[in-house]
Amino acid sequence: MRPRGEIREGLCAAFKERGASTWRDVLAAVPVCAQARSEVALVQRTVWNMVSSGELSAVGQVKVAGSQRWHALYELACAEPAPEPPNTWETFAELTAAMRLFTSAAHDDGETG
Repeated sequence: MRPRGEIREGLCAAFKERGASTWRDVLAAVPVCAQARSEVALVQRTVWNMVSSGELSAVGQVKVAGSQRWHALYELACAEPAPEPPNTWETFAELTAAMRLFTSAAHDDGETG
C-alpha cells in the first residue's frame, strides 16, 4: 500500500486538532500555497477522497460570512487507527490443525469420505 501523502497527513492533523471544520478552515494547516488555485483544488479533491474512503464524515453545514453558499462541516470519522489485520499465517496454521484433528477423528470413527 502506498504511504499517505503530506496533504492527507496535514488534513488529518488539522481535523484532529480543530474538530468539525470546513475544508477551507483547515487549508492553512496543509503544506500548499493557498493563493494557487490548482493547489487549493488539490486539497479539496483530497478532502472528497477522504470522505469517500471513510476517513472524514460530513457532519453538517455552516453559513460562512461573505459567502452566499453553505459550506459542509467535516470531522474525522474515527480517532483511533484501524486495527491491524490478523496474521494470516497463524490463522492458516490454526485452520490446518483443526482440519487434521477433524479428519483424524472421522477416520477413528470409521467414517470415510
